[in-house]
Parts: sequence; structure tokens; C-alpha cells
Amino acid sequence: MIRRRATKQGKEIFPIKIDELKKILQSHFEMNKDDLSFTTYEKQGKKIAVFFIATVVNSDKIDQSLLQPLLQMKESWTANSIANNIPIESSQKLNSFEHILEMITYGTVVVYVEDDPEAITYLLLEKEKRGLAEAETESLVVGPKIAFTESINTNMNIVRWRIRSTDLVMEELHIGKTVPREVRLVYMKSIANEADVNTMRQRLQDLDVGEIEDAFVLTQYIEDDQLNLFPQFDTTELPDRFTYAITKGKVGVLVENSPTGFTGPTTFFSLLESTEDLYMRWQAGTFLRLLRFIAVFFSIVVTPLYVAIITYQSNILPVELLVSIGQSRAAVPFPPLIEALILELLIEFLREAGARLQQKLDKQWGLSVVL
Repeated sequence: MIRRRATKQGKEIFPIKIDELKKILQSHFEMNKDDLSFTTYEKQGKKIAVFFIATVVNSDKIDQSLLQPLLQMKESWTANSIANNIPIESSQKLNSFEHILEMITYGTVVVYVEDDPEAITYLLLEKEKRGLAEAETESLVVGPKIAFTESINTNMNIVRWRIRSTDLVMEELHIGKTVPREVRLVYMKSIANEADVNTMRQRLQDLDVGEIEDAFVLTQYIEDDQLNLFPQFDTTELPDRFTYAITKGKVGVLVENSPTGFTGPTTFFSLLESTEDLYMRWQAGTFLRLLRFIAVFFSIVVTPLYVAIITYQSNILPVELLVSIGQSRAAVPFPPLIEALILELLIEFLREAGARLQQKLDKQWGLSVVL
């Protein structure tokens, strides 16, 4: 049976003759005629057209689930009889030609009976995706190791598996005019702040862009202040970090073809937290968080403090340390500020190069840097 009926408005060309429909479709796919499959069948004076884009559909499903039952039907071909005899779950009735053009790019097979006011669509896509694997950019010692993938259905399955509650909501949105992309707004309806949910939903719906390439790009479109140096959303490839934030009342977003999700609103302190802390005793988890705060403080303060002391306040250093620093800097032709900037740049160059090396070379590269 038909599960739902599309109401999207658009250009209506039905009822129409099969030959005219074929010409219209070929005009829209003029530069991609080889991708468009348009087949006509005839029985008992009724003509029927089955068309789709061959590169995005599952040909086995078409043959077994659609064409065989269709050609073996004893009843006369009509939209209603086909819908009743081929009750594939994702079927729809459409009368908007623009909507049909959009649907076939998503892996939809369209069945049209000549002179009928509506066409029937079946979602039989063939989607290539990689399997679940360990996280590469956010490695963990303790806790689950799996990471999100580029398949939004797989990612939703992982989230549902981790949060088995009827409170979990996954609202479906589509963003992008040129290349529409599916986006899911994820939250716990009894825990999440309603104002945060409405704000996130409104910002996503108000976006006027051609395409969303990735979750990282989406965060830049909807953040409060694009000049702010601090991340305003917590972006992660770890499902446990994502679901932990959801269960604490935050709002999450998953994007089709993106192996990451993000949650918000976020704070500076939440960016220094790790889900590893949850799997340890509170003493160890608290110590690690304090260690991260100390590391951030030192990374911000040590370099400018070194430059300030060497340049202006060298008298506060012990004589032995001052002599040692003076001897080490005797062969350096730059003032302390330039020296510190060069060192910071070299560290960034090494970090950037190491992040993009092949895994087999990572250990050798790390050893070379140490030496």
C-alpha cells in the first residue's frame, strides 16, 4: 500500500502520453542520456513507463521487487492496482514533475501508466558506504572505538542504538538549493531546552545556500559570531561523545555524507572534556581534566612569558639560568620575539605535515622530529 502521499507543489504535466514524457525527460538529461534508463512496457492495450538513473539504483531490487511483480500482474495496469500489488514500503504517488525529477536523483524508480494523473515512485537506491571503523582523529584508550561514517542512516542507527528512548527525536530537514542534502536535528524532547531547539531549527531552515559540503561547513553558516576564534559548536566523529551531549540536554545535528556530527550550545570548558573521563573513577577523570586546563594555560602563557622575561625582566632569573640562556642564545641572530615566532611556526608546520602523512610513515616522522 502507499505509505504517504507527496504534497509538494510544482509543475504538473500529468496526464501525458508516454512518448511525450520520454522527450521531456531526455531534454532534462540531454547531457547525461546514458545515465537515464527509460523502458516502456505494454499489456492489454495499456502502456507503462519505468524510468530511473541507472548509476544510483539497485538493479537487483528493480528486477526482483518491481519488474517481476509488475509484469506478472493479472489486473489491468493502473496507479492504484500497481500500488496494491507492489507494496514496497517507500512508495509514493506524485503528480509534480519537478518533484519527480528531484526524486530520481536520490535513487527513486518511477512507474507511470499512460494518461494517469499520477506516477508511482519507489526508493530503490544503491548507496556505496564504508563500514564502521575506529575513530582516526579522536583516538581513545578507554571506551567505544567506533566512529561515524558518511552514511546518515548508519549514523542514525548508531545514535538510536545508544539512546534507546522514545524521547529521542530526529527531525528531518533538507538544506541546499542546487544539491539538497538531508540534515537531522537530534534532541531529547523532555530534556532539551525548547528555545535551543527552536533556534537551531530556525537557523537551519533559514539557510539560503546551494550546497552543504560537510558538518564543519554547516557550523560556520549557523554560528553566532564568525570572527570568534573559539568553536561555538562541539564537532565530533565519536558517537558516544555525541550521544552523551544529547542526553545532557544539548541539540545535535547529523549531515548526510559527513562522518562527523556537532552539538550545541557549547562552552569553552566542554571543549576540554573527553568521554574517556566518564569511564574512569572520578579521581582519575578530575585529574585529567585539570591536566588539560594546565596544558592550555601553559601553551598560552609560556611563550610570551619567555619573551617578556628575556627581553625586559632578565634580572628576575637566577644567575646560573641566565648564564645558561645567554650561552644558548649567543649564536642566535634574532631577538627573542622573532625566535619564538619562528619556533611556533616550525611546530605548526611539523604538526600539519604529520597530520597528513600516511599512517605507515607517522612513526618514522615522529622519530625524525624527536632526533
